[in-house]
Amino acid sequence: DIAKANTNKFIFAMKQAIAPLYNSKNDYDIYLGILKHFGDNAVNAFSEGRDMMGWIKYFYEQSKEKGEKMGIKMP
Repeated sequence: DIAKANTNKFIFAMKQAIAPLYNSKNDYDIYLGILKHFGDNAVNAFSEGRDMMGWIKYFYEQSKEKGEKMGIKMP
């Protein structure tokens, strides 16, 4: 997960505290499971070919590109 500060000056990587217990799932997997009932088109529209970590990387890269345009260097 990625969190953003209200000032829009910071983003934070939110690390998993514990592994999912029993049959619990993360939000991404829950939504993907629901969409599977609507067929492959719904799944593909939601995932755009990315898994959960793929989306986190995508959002980070978008933020990094935007920051660099504003003169902000991100790791």
